[in-house]
Amino acid sequence: MKGENENVHKNFLPKIIETSNSWGNCDNMMYVAGATQASMLKEIRKIIPDHFLLVPGIGAQGGSLEEVAKYGMKQSLRTSCQCFTKYLVRIFR
Repeated sequence: MKGENENVHKNFLPKIIETSNSWGNCDNMMYVAGATQASMLKEIRKIIPDHFLLVPGIGAQGGSLEEVAKYGMKQSLRTSCQCFTKYLVRIFR
C-alpha cells in the first residue's frame, strides 16, 4: 500500500495542483497539505511557490513544525524569518 500511495503522490498530485492552479492565482486560492508528509511540500512549492498553504497535522498527529517550515515555507518568508531570528539573537545576547 505504501508504494501505491507514493505513486499517487508522485504522478497524480502534481497534475491536480497544476490543473487547479489555472483556476485562480495566489491571491484568491489556497491549498491544504498535511504536515505528516512534510517532505512533499518541497515538490508542491515547485508548482505553487507563492500560494498560501494550510498545513494541519503538526504535533499530536505526528507532523513536525521544523520540517513544514523547511519544505513548505515560501522563500520570501524564509528569508524574512531568518533575518528576524538573527535580529532577535543580537538583541537578546
